[in-house]
Amino acid sequence: MEDVEPTVEQLHAKLQTQEGWLQELQRAKDQETNDALKLFDKLHTLTKQLETRLNGLSNEISVVQRSTEDTAHHNATALEQQQAAAADQLLRVDQRMNALDGAMQRCIALSESTVEVTKAELA
Repeated sequence: MEDVEPTVEQLHAKLQTQEGWLQELQRAKDQETNDALKLFDKLHTLTKQLETRLNGLSNEISVVQRSTEDTAHHNATALEQQQAAAADQLLRVDQRMNALDGAMQRCIALSESTVEVTKAELA
């Protein structure tokens, strides 16, 4: 059997079929490239939005932290002032108690001497 060589028309048809496949593959490749670029753009946009939100949250955290520190400092200062005022009041109360104790001792001594004088006068 002899090898039958394809005719020009057959080769031309085969070439057109292969070119059609190549064009279809190129279209599919282009579509996948476009889809990938769209996904990349969306990912980039979402990344930027996330970065912006994280920066915002970081700023909010800093504000809350500063506010908390300021409040803690204010509360500590107020507590120190209250403790100092309470210590002053306790000192004044202690001084008054000592003064009352001294006055009571004098009253007792006076009462005792009055009783002794009265006993002496009665005797």
